[in-house]
Amino acid sequence: MEGDAVQVAPDVYKVLFENDRVRLLEARLRPGDTTAMHHHGANLVYSLADGEVTFTSASGAPMK
Repeated sequence: MEGDAVQVAPDVYKVLFENDRVRLLEARLRPGDTTAMHHHGANLVYSLADGEVTFTSASGAPMK
């Protein structure tokens, strides 16, 4: 898998909090924005606004 989300797309991802057990990221994307392939590890997504995101796996398969 590619690099860490914050390293790959620092214009999109910002670390809000991090310790040895938890890492909280803020992600800000506009409609049509994309980022390079990256990883998050185990994660939970909490959206603050309506929208739809398509994730693409390493094999190229899209997931909404």
